[in-house]
Amino acid sequence: MRVHIGIDTGGTFTDVIAFREADGRLVALKVPSTPQNPAEAFIAGVRAALEELGAAPEDVAFLAHGTTVATNALLEGKGARTGLITTEGFRDVYEIRRLNRSFEDLYNIFWTKPTPLVPRYLRKEVRERVNVDGVAVVPLDEGGVRDAAAALGEEGVESVAVCFLHSYLNPEHERQAAAIIREVLPGVSISLSHEVNPEYREYERTSTTVVNAFVAPIIERYLGDLERRLAETGVSAALHVMHSGGAAQTGRAARSRPITTILSGPAAGVIGAEALGREIGVSDLITLDMGGTSTDVALLRHGKPTLASESELAGEVIRAAMLDITTIGAGGGSIAWADEGGRLKVGPQSAGADPGPACYGRGGTQPTVTDANLVLGYLGADAFLGGRMRLDRSAAEAAIDRLAAELGLSRLETAHGIFRIANANMLRAIRLVSVERGLDPRRFALLAFGGAGPVHAAALAAELDIPRVIVPRNPGNFSAFGLLVADLSRDAVRTQLTPLRPEALDGIRQVYVDLEAQLTAQFAADGFDPGQVTFRRSVDARYIGQAYEVNVPVPGGPLELSDVAALEEAFHAAHAERYGHSAPGEPVELVNFRAIATVPTTKPAFPRLERTGGAAQIGERPAWFDGSGDPVLTPVLDRDRLGAGVVLTGPAIIEEPGATTVLLPGQRAEVDDLGNIVIAVGA
Repeated sequence: MRVHIGIDTGGTFTDVIAFREADGRLVALKVPSTPQNPAEAFIAGVRAALEELGAAPEDVAFLAHGTTVATNALLEGKGARTGLITTEGFRDVYEIRRLNRSFEDLYNIFWTKPTPLVPRYLRKEVRERVNVDGVAVVPLDEGGVRDAAAALGEEGVESVAVCFLHSYLNPEHERQAAAIIREVLPGVSISLSHEVNPEYREYERTSTTVVNAFVAPIIERYLGDLERRLAETGVSAALHVMHSGGAAQTGRAARSRPITTILSGPAAGVIGAEALGREIGVSDLITLDMGGTSTDVALLRHGKPTLASESELAGEVIRAAMLDITTIGAGGGSIAWADEGGRLKVGPQSAGADPGPACYGRGGTQPTVTDANLVLGYLGADAFLGGRMRLDRSAAEAAIDRLAAELGLSRLETAHGIFRIANANMLRAIRLVSVERGLDPRRFALLAFGGAGPVHAAALAAELDIPRVIVPRNPGNFSAFGLLVADLSRDAVRTQLTPLRPEALDGIRQVYVDLEAQLTAQFAADGFDPGQVTFRRSVDARYIGQAYEVNVPVPGGPLELSDVAALEEAFHAAHAERYGHSAPGEPVELVNFRAIATVPTTKPAFPRLERTGGAAQIGERPAWFDGSGDPVLTPVLDRDRLGAGVVLTGPAIIEEPGATTVLLPGQRAEVDDLGNIVIAVGA
């Protein structure tokens, strides 16, 4: 028996999807997260999946993990004590940062720069210099490196980032420095910028390397502990970790570049959406992944998720290949509160898993979105997690009543206000990935998942005139499902400024030969045959003189002269799509050459749903769909009893073990052959 298990760790629950190769049986489970040590919930999830499938630990053939350990360490500032060694005269590049501000802070007169992860006294300078052509014009001062390492050791650093000028072209000085640091500070984690982010732009490369160093010891300890516990459990399958770029990677690869796990969990949901969209023939999707702590929003166009080469998290710029995902602090556990002016606010603070919302009965007293949804009748007190966890309605009411008294509102007005403000926060995120990028959300379908996403999705779609909402099967575990449909992948990049001209063809060919050889060797070290590896190429290009680039796909295989002209044409088209104009005839420059290597995995099939017409209604309860009106006695249905082809008319509440779907009055929904609930918002 061969079993595949995907486990996604969230702030409140740890989601599990497992399938058995022999018969394709798929099971979905949830276990409470253990924030103090996420490995405990992970192991509990593995055991629960094996028990459900009647399998033994040695039957596990593939194990994939979506983790928030690196993300939380960065957001909470609880990473390793980190030092930075850099070129003489450049230690303040990291703190000076960039001149631009985010849109939200553009006119904020009280704005201050984020506090650097590495304070100035832990940033050490060393005499050396590599010029813009990659030539070492000043040798590395090895004694200076030794002194800097010793000084950092006296300060108790656990991790050291090394970022020398132009090391992306010539990394020899960084390698020499690493050898000296290992000698002076044995056991200290070392992050070299040419390994973490071998691209030009000194601030971005420094920031990225520092973040990698900041989370490296945390990830090393976590994955090491997890692999040890798995071995003790009897699981011999290699652990794989979700890459922020939307693919699985070996645990060894994740430890070597832990920054690739920053968006590990959210990326899995987007890859699941890509697979589902391909299966049902829907190519334009906006994903809404609302969990207990946060909501992640992404956009898929023409069947593919948008990729980003740079993001910002907790004030730190990160240059790494990752899916373009917008994350906001709006989840089921988001706390509602009143500001100094007496206005209702929701989040970004979260009650998390412990104590959790007031209705969990674990000592939480602050009102949350989940408490509001319970008071409004959207959630059933006896149906949460399939009845395995009873919600305390009286505790939720008491928490909301305290806030209502502070606001001068009724209980229902406050609960509905919490629901609407949480929605407003998510609407901004959806507009950010669509409207603010020139895309009309009315041309997309909204794919809602996560434990709380289907509760809010129909209302969000109605606000934006999105015509369809799709709620997949097991929406509360959908990100875990994404872990099992992701391929294995590694990526490589090289900065090499190259004019896009026919005479540059040989040089372009050689760059991709080198990158693909590097990736093949990495997969070979993980035990994969070179014949299993396929490649995808792209390049960041710009008009000469521009400051920023546009990513353009590059054909595979041996490049021909005709490919140079095709690449230039593709760049003009991509520039026009991004900026609204292009300049054919202007010289084009290639900047960053990128390659992604992929090895396919065995994936679960999408099970078909029988067209059964059994009674699905299991009760009814009052629900409030506006803050001041009367309750509506609303049918409650069991999703597991809904066969393909069933048509529903709102209002309706559809319950299943991992999530609840709310259908608003007047809306119409149909269950398709895969068991997806497809809501026609304007019906």
